[in-house]
Order: sequence, then C-alpha cells, then structure tokens
Amino acid sequence: MVNVNVSALRPQASKKDADYVFYELTRSICPVCRRVIDAHVVIRDNKVYMRKRCSDHGPFRKKCALCLSVGSFVRILFYNHAQRCLL
Repeated sequence: MVNVNVSALRPQASKKDADYVFYELTRSICPVCRRVIDAHVVIRDNKVYMRKRCSDHGPFRKKCALCLSVGSFVRILFYNHAQRCLL
C-alpha cells in the first residue's frame, strides 16, 4: 500500500489576515428600511467602526468612525456596561 500525502496534491490557498480586529457584536438599524439588525464593532487603524448587514439591503460599512480613539471607546463602553450591572 502506498501512502500519499493528500495535502501536497492540493494547491495551497494564500490566506490574508483581516485588516481589522472584531471587538463586539451589537444591534443597529438598517439605514434603508429602519429594521433592527446585527452589527459588528471593529477596530481598524486605532479607530472604531461599525459593520452591519441587512438581509434585504446587503452590507453597510459606516464611512465615519464611531470613535477616533480605541482607548476612549473602551472607557465609554466600560462605563455603560457598569451602569447596566448596577440596575
């Protein structure tokens, strides 16, 4: 019986790292139909952005940053989450 390395026969696809870091999942509103949809808060180039996709209208990528500093965003988020825990 001959052992054949199957992975050597397949062409290797080159993987590229994402140019952003996923921070958290949140909810947002579709700018077209105003329905509540899922959104991803991502960090890119030390700025915080929101990526969202409506099942009817496709993906939306907010052109402006939610926050220009990751540190400021994390402090604001910590304050908001701390207030929810106290209630």
